[in-house]
Amino acid sequence: MNFDLSCVTRRVVSILMLMVGACVPVSSSALAAGPQLQAEQLSIQAAVDGNYLEELAVNISNGSQGAVPEWVSLVTRNGEKALSQHLTVQGIDWNNKTLHWSEDEFGLSMSVMSRDSSLELRKHFEAVTGQSWFKLTLEFINHSTSSLALKHGLGLQLGPGLGEYPVKGFGISDTLYSYVEAVAFSAAKGLQQFPFDEKAGNKMSEIDAIAWAGLQSRYFALLLMPEGQHDLQRVRIYPGIESSGFSQRYLPKIVVDLSIGTLLPGSKVERSY
Repeated sequence: MNFDLSCVTRRVVSILMLMVGACVPVSSSALAAGPQLQAEQLSIQAAVDGNYLEELAVNISNGSQGAVPEWVSLVTRNGEKALSQHLTVQGIDWNNKTLHWSEDEFGLSMSVMSRDSSLELRKHFEAVTGQSWFKLTLEFINHSTSSLALKHGLGLQLGPGLGEYPVKGFGISDTLYSYVEAVAFSAAKGLQQFPFDEKAGNKMSEIDAIAWAGLQSRYFALLLMPEGQHDLQRVRIYPGIESSGFSQRYLPKIVVDLSIGTLLPGSKVERSY
């Protein structure tokens, strides 16, 4: 499956994808600290205070030998604070004192325990050298002696935002040059777009049986697709999140239901994207 979004032809594959174009490069300081996974086209920096990413950047240089990397951040910030909580697992009260990020020969790994120590989350990112996509694996482990019912509310989040900031000076065409919106694709309905509507505000939409979903701007997209032939069973879409200093239309987010169900004592379940 191929997409041409007016800038670069992007290959869509059954994992998490980044699609790149041209934008303002991220500062080198944003990529300087914390555990990192970096390939030729992709850089991931772990958050030290949560299970989200502090930085997610793509290299838009031409890739020729000796070319200087030109990094573009897909994380929206308000000053030094990262507003985007890309790939955080929400719905569990995690004990961040148990949080541990590490690097290995395959990529970047994380583990964290729930507040009551019953559930462990293990997360692993594996980049593909020279590509702007990577594999994300989540593993949930029940360390308790009782069954754990992990139903609705346990979700994987993209956003708010996609490293895009307001552009002024184009009048009524502002949104043609600078915007962020949620998108989803299904065999039944094709491509669905969810732009922010001032009249509707941040009204949440819920859709089912989706092949992939994510966020896009004029040149970039961060898309989540389950590995294999499975669909995303439920996706919650929030067209705009309120935040001081930002227009809501720059801060959409999506939350993908992880559909874990019930974990028996000592058992584990894995999800790959």
